[in-house]
Amino acid sequence: MEDPAILTLETLGWHVTPLSAVERVGPRSGILRDRLQAALLRLNDGLTPEALELAVRRVSARERLGLVEGNREVHGVLTHGFSVRLDDDSGLPSRTVRVVDYAEPSRNEYTLIRQFPVVGEGGRRIEFDLALFVNGVLWAVLECKYARGDLGAALAEGHAQLARYQALGEYAGRGAPGVFASVQVLGVLCGSEAVSLGVYGAVGAPVRGFAPFPEAYPQGTAWLADTLSLPPGVQPTPQQVLLYSVFSPENVVEFARSFTVYEVKDGRLVRKLARHQQRVAVDRVARRVLGLLPVGPETDPSVPSEDIGKGGVIWHTQGSGKSLTMVWLAQKLRQTELRQENPNIVVVTDRVSLDGQITGVFGEAGLALPERARSTADLRRLLGGTGGVTVMTTVQKFADFMNKPGRTSGRKVFVLVDEAHRTQYGSTAEQMRSALPGATFIAFTGTPIEKRNRSTMRVFGPYIHRYTMLEAVRDKATVPIYYESRIADVTLANRDIDWALERWEPDPEKREGIRRKHATLEAVAGASNRVATIAQDIVKHYTGFIEDNGFKGQVVASSRENAVRYWEAIRALGGPECTVVITTKGNDEDRFAQFTRTAKELETLTDAFANDPAHPLKLLIVVDMLLTGFDAPLEQVMYLDRPLSEHTLLQAIARVNRTYEGKEAGFIIDYWGITQDLKEALKVFDEADVQGVMKPSEDLRRELELRHRRAMRLFREPRPTLDDALLMLDDDPTRQEFEVAYRQLAQTYNALMPRVNNAVIEADFAWLTRLRHHAAQRIDRTESADVRDMGKKVRTLIDQVVMADDVEQVSPPIDILAPDFIEQAVKASRNGSEKTLQAMASDMAHQARHEIALKFPQNPAAYKTLRERLEDILEQQRLRRIDAMHAVEQLKDVITALQQVSFGRAHSELSADAEAIFGQLDLQGVSDEALAIALEQAIKKLTVVDWSHKEDVQREMRRQIKRELRLANVKAELLEPLTAGILDVARARLG
Repeated sequence: MEDPAILTLETLGWHVTPLSAVERVGPRSGILRDRLQAALLRLNDGLTPEALELAVRRVSARERLGLVEGNREVHGVLTHGFSVRLDDDSGLPSRTVRVVDYAEPSRNEYTLIRQFPVVGEGGRRIEFDLALFVNGVLWAVLECKYARGDLGAALAEGHAQLARYQALGEYAGRGAPGVFASVQVLGVLCGSEAVSLGVYGAVGAPVRGFAPFPEAYPQGTAWLADTLSLPPGVQPTPQQVLLYSVFSPENVVEFARSFTVYEVKDGRLVRKLARHQQRVAVDRVARRVLGLLPVGPETDPSVPSEDIGKGGVIWHTQGSGKSLTMVWLAQKLRQTELRQENPNIVVVTDRVSLDGQITGVFGEAGLALPERARSTADLRRLLGGTGGVTVMTTVQKFADFMNKPGRTSGRKVFVLVDEAHRTQYGSTAEQMRSALPGATFIAFTGTPIEKRNRSTMRVFGPYIHRYTMLEAVRDKATVPIYYESRIADVTLANRDIDWALERWEPDPEKREGIRRKHATLEAVAGASNRVATIAQDIVKHYTGFIEDNGFKGQVVASSRENAVRYWEAIRALGGPECTVVITTKGNDEDRFAQFTRTAKELETLTDAFANDPAHPLKLLIVVDMLLTGFDAPLEQVMYLDRPLSEHTLLQAIARVNRTYEGKEAGFIIDYWGITQDLKEALKVFDEADVQGVMKPSEDLRRELELRHRRAMRLFREPRPTLDDALLMLDDDPTRQEFEVAYRQLAQTYNALMPRVNNAVIEADFAWLTRLRHHAAQRIDRTESADVRDMGKKVRTLIDQVVMADDVEQVSPPIDILAPDFIEQAVKASRNGSEKTLQAMASDMAHQARHEIALKFPQNPAAYKTLRERLEDILEQQRLRRIDAMHAVEQLKDVITALQQVSFGRAHSELSADAEAIFGQLDLQGVSDEALAIALEQAIKKLTVVDWSHKEDVQREMRRQIKRELRLANVKAELLEPLTAGILDVARARLG
């Protein structure tokens, strides 16, 4: 997959350069010293040699910090420049040095190196498939995987590779995190001759933090097809679209400058990049309000000149990151032509809780320096200053704005209105517009309104960008939502009140009292029998389906009284820990007053619920609070027992659509009967815009059946033995297709556990689990199959299946490095059947591949040759050019050579360490055994405890290696590559 990607990138402006043509700061560094120095001189006139060297150190020194921490430090250097002291006649003590030219990207140098090697922790050598450098700074890393089967397996392999390189999670201590300090974007490409796919993400991001870029932006599909010289009618592939939209020179530097933020989440620093919808929306707003020329009819229709400077509507579905879109828009508006005007930016919400939430997002991002208006007077003060402020306020603070003394600044004002569908149609909104004459208003909403008396578009202008619910699920920005009506006889919607009263209140006198006093369904909803029945069902559903995966839920009651009743009923049942979140009053009786909280207490409580899996609070019981604007990634289920309609309903159900590791879906459990209400709510939208907002739970069961058939169709009927199935998985396309099919089946299986209710699927899933476990052990006897991204319920089941797996015998383990292995293989092959020989060849190949991969850094030259021989045999066998017997014979030769390399028997005069050094020499055409011995002795004299982490020792080793090479009259141009390669081998073998 590297060659097609390189061809695309080269066409887009990257210069393919061999590693030997650049000078690196060091083998652990992602900085090309010569290219960086040239760029610094080109972009900064009059830089002295001393200042130049200081600048190089400033860019590269941060590589030694933590992964994301170091990345943030270097990002600041790359985007804002840095100061160096001057020792010249200018009279100035220091000056700002630029590393990258963002105003004129063509002035930068864009270098692409394939198979870029880096020495990581413990001396391990890793290679980036494609390394992209801007002005000599490692800017992007791309992993390329060839997909012989389903794309998903190849994509997963690429993600795992990047995680290993960054030493994330279980890979701690096994990567090279320091080199990612300067990396701005990561990418995974996978595909075959027929199909391709690509995703991008930030340093440190988990798999769910990666996303595709589905449109050719900004120039459009036709422009890209023409640029790539595609035949007429042929569209760019998804991979080509990603490479252009994210990794083309202009776009990749723009992502670093304008579409990056750092946030603290759960006490950990996280880097985030704008997703597709955020990038496009911000650019379109900038073009509309600034009158910049559109870039192509496919991505941005021309803005009529009379509309330039006007606002409009950003409709991005709930959970797709509107708050960060506002952050990036504020940043963008300060970077454009308006920079000299120093405009004010006002971010308006309609609730104090949202005001605090948005302020927190802006503050954590550290881009726009927000100031929160505490009162109307404070708001006037902030808007009346010198300009250039970002003000956070609620719309209510404009209510008395015009009656206060003073005036606002005459500077340009941009007003970003959050949740604009709620409070932008009354007198308060009119007062806000009167207070800010000439301001440009941009509306952000997840559910715009289009009614006779209320219309988001009539108030703010046309849509600038739309991102629908279906698109968000497609891009994995949100998870799909499934709904289920439970306990039909408790459902109250469209029920007759008399019927409901008779059903749930058997006492005639109490029934009549309720009728006289309330006569509402909400009152009937609180009948003790009904609440007890639903509470029991909630506890059963939550503990059976949700809790074991570590997720949480909300119970939505129809009144404060009923919320407290649910809390009492769930506690009486010994259910999960829960609390009530309601509005309380000063004269409330104790049963309500006990839930009174300060704003800070409520913030602490809801933050722990939403983001802390270890916090014991599992259920929040609410009425109106937390139904909108509450971002809770850990919430997976909402139990609805109150009437909701239109936008409130759509906003409420979106609480469960946030993404989280292992969260495959969100669930709405309906006790009121909102299905008809949902249909009515969706009528105000175009059908295409709200398609798939919620799916019936039966769809999930049908999905399970479909994924079960997809996994089982790989194997003949009836089910084969594990031995036979393992042989089938030796075919790489089949193995990749099986891995993807199993993971998809496991996700849906986990969602339905423990109510799978299908004996055939349950038995087949157990069999597939055993098969996958043994397939993994054929590659590495010490490892089990990867279950990290699977739900907790299915992980527990997998553990049980694997532990109990003593029923069916599979091929016994073999040790290909055992002294008598070849002798055993010869005996076994003499009288073995074709089936036995196939199993033997498979085991030999898997063990050889694992041994080569494990020891490759110790002797790259020798193991590279063996790997190529092994893959050639497997390819010959796959194409049926050789049978199992001939494959075994050829594999015996490979394993004999592998034993010789492992134990140092290829050259009688050389030790294993000297042989590995000889291999590096031989790669460059220097076949000198005496030199290999001299180099081994020189290196071993310098080895001390933990030497591979001591730069001074390694510096002396490099000096001694070059000394021995010069004494042997090795050509000068080979000194650097040989020194780097030999030192890599020394770290792997002796570090």
